[in-house]
Amino acid sequence: MPKSSFVDFKAVKAAITMEQVLEHYGILDKFKRGSDSLSGPCPIHKGNNPTQFRISISKNIWNCFSECKHGGNVLDFIARMEDVSIHAAALKAIEWFKLDPEAMSANGGEENPGDTPKSDTTATPVPKKPAR
Repeated sequence: MPKSSFVDFKAVKAAITMEQVLEHYGILDKFKRGSDSLSGPCPIHKGNNPTQFRISISKNIWNCFSECKHGGNVLDFIARMEDVSIHAAALKAIEWFKLDPEAMSANGGEENPGDTPKSDTTATPVPKKPAR
């Protein structure tokens, strides 16, 4: 996928989890698992407090409550860890997790995603009443 490619960030975020990203960095074992969360030291600013960084597993988001005072999704995390743009982070995620570049492109491989033909079963619009 060339650097100038359009990327469907939503598709990339849906395809990978924070757990997968932490595993990629080799730091998943530093986190304590709760019912729907992971908590541990912040890998972004290399913190050591085991409760300063939290991940919501169901929402697939993170938050640092210490020095970073930031949070976000998987792409935000990769961007901060790698000090790159969100676009570059998405391209890295596609490469690292061997995602289908065509499926992760902004148009999903379609020529004109907004120009889908209407079927014959579409409801006919009701004409507006003339203004009085």
